[in-house]
Amino acid sequence: MSKRDPNLDLLRALAIVLVVVFHTFNPRVPAGGLLDSLVQLGPLGVDLFFVLSGFLIGRLYWREQSRFGNVDIPRFLGRRWLRTLPPYFGGLVLAYAAVYASRREPFDWRYLVFLQNYAFPFPAYFSVSWSLCVEEHFYIALPLLLYLTRRLPRFEKPLAIAACTAPLLLRLASVWTGDPLAHGYYQTATHLNADGMALGVVLSAICVRSPPAWARLQALARRYAAAAVAVGTLLWMLNGTPRYVLEPFLAAIAWGWLLTAVADMPSTRFARSKMVYALAATSYSVYLTHALALHLAERLESRAGITKSAVVCLLIIPALIATAGAGFYLTVERPAIQARDRLVGRRTI
Repeated sequence: MSKRDPNLDLLRALAIVLVVVFHTFNPRVPAGGLLDSLVQLGPLGVDLFFVLSGFLIGRLYWREQSRFGNVDIPRFLGRRWLRTLPPYFGGLVLAYAAVYASRREPFDWRYLVFLQNYAFPFPAYFSVSWSLCVEEHFYIALPLLLYLTRRLPRFEKPLAIAACTAPLLLRLASVWTGDPLAHGYYQTATHLNADGMALGVVLSAICVRSPPAWARLQALARRYAAAAVAVGTLLWMLNGTPRYVLEPFLAAIAWGWLLTAVADMPSTRFARSKMVYALAATSYSVYLTHALALHLAERLESRAGITKSAVVCLLIIPALIATAGAGFYLTVERPAIQARDRLVGRRTI
């Protein structure tokens, strides 16, 4: 069993907190103020998830390649899908059951094949699933891209650069072809959001395949940590179309810089705390269920005649989200992990 990195757990915990805070407070704080500006940074949590996912899945790939000389692709993908798909479909069932019970909306078949992120507009339920589509598509594309780098080693660096920059150029092009600020295809399509996962895989390749280069990169990342802060500040200042075009790319750079600085480094007591571990371990379950918890809180508020209550935001909603996430983890996600390990074990020979 691989050893968990408390620093990466801390980043995963930060990612889910950013996302949950955004979805909780975005409709509840006055627009235009400082608090609203801070809340609007919440979507950067998804960008952090992308960088982390790319780094972790890429590191698994390169370590297997280094140890065995090749990668057992069916096993590699099978373990990934058994880890991610059962919780996804469990979350989908819960989301659609709530939607059908409240407004009898017909089911959208695209949710079954991870194509909802190419819809325009996006289907009106389980909207958090768009980022899961990006990850699932990337899992399929990754072995092909890495196969090309092995077959055409002299094109490895150009392919890596292209993978990290193509989404930026495609978003720039989309400004002239559609409405990039409307939720749906232009903001959710995989090829327009692959910056973070591509950069994470590139960083994982340096980490596993060139330890001396990785050590130098980590030293630079720690020495010039202010660079990541500067990029984050720039993101905070952007708005409208410039933010649409630049945010995923700049966020990938900032989060990649931070990940590089802390991965496999000595961790603080806080990073090793039970709270951080619990947030990191249940982050996927919380991501899948927090929208339902928020919907329940809104229903309770409506029945009680309460709106924008600090008690609801700071006590009731966090309790509902934590309960839903923990319950889903214990009943769906953890059994799926255990089933994966029984059905498709790690490669040993």
